[in-house]
Amino acid sequence: MLLGYGGRNCWCFKEWIDINLRLNGHVPEKFSSNKSFSLITGFFGANASGKTSALKIYAFISYFITNSFSSAKESPIFYDSFFDNKDNSEFYVEFTDNSNTEYRYELILQREHVVEERIFLISNSTEDIILLREENNITVNKLFDNSIKLILRNNASIISTLHQYDIIEIENIYSFFNNTFTNVVYTGLNYELDNKINKVSEIYYKDQGALAFASNLIRKFDTGISGIKILLNDSPLSQSLYYPVFSHDNLKELYKLNIHSEMTDSSNPTFLTMLGIWNKSQ
Repeated sequence: MLLGYGGRNCWCFKEWIDINLRLNGHVPEKFSSNKSFSLITGFFGANASGKTSALKIYAFISYFITNSFSSAKESPIFYDSFFDNKDNSEFYVEFTDNSNTEYRYELILQREHVVEERIFLISNSTEDIILLREENNITVNKLFDNSIKLILRNNASIISTLHQYDIIEIENIYSFFNNTFTNVVYTGLNYELDNKINKVSEIYYKDQGALAFASNLIRKFDTGISGIKILLNDSPLSQSLYYPVFSHDNLKELYKLNIHSEMTDSSNPTFLTMLGIWNKSQ
């Protein structure tokens, strides 16, 4: 059962965001059903307030834990730091496995490599670290046979790696994350947008009046956007690629984001405005 999760320096969150599903003693029984945790939760807020980004955090952790070993050895880890800064990003998940054993998983990383992973066993409000990975070294191991020699990879979770090595002691933890189902992915809502972005962007690139009109609307709808440019990657070896770049003024600095970092889902006003102009242009 998921008990809570959070992250820092990821997507639109510079500081920590904590999602706590635990219930205290003040929650009426008719709502708690005598459980100490919530079986359902919802995020409510304005556009660009971070709702989908909050869901991305857990979706990313689950994917990283279960699938990162399958990534190409030198590929980057697919997440975004806050405006692509180079500081460490941090994540955690608190959960119980199918035997009601409680754990806390912590992750510190850069886009190119894992800095640290920790697994804690929680019992009677005490935390016992049972596995600690620092860079590509296991420095604490109370989970499996220390004689087993592992090769850790920069971009792969130790949980995903242990599962690949058929280490049976990790299976309860791995299974918890492997049973996660989500419609949120790195680019936001799991929706096929890429085949439309290039075509929409090409129209804006060739019609600056339409771009100015859409930009004015988007700046009204979407908090923080200060400008939009359409860029062209014109390679003689491949099809011309048109794509938007969104500017943000933050703490007196100008930041730029691509559309996958900017968008949260297909109902985002950014997408609807762009698509609406594109439809008019057909």
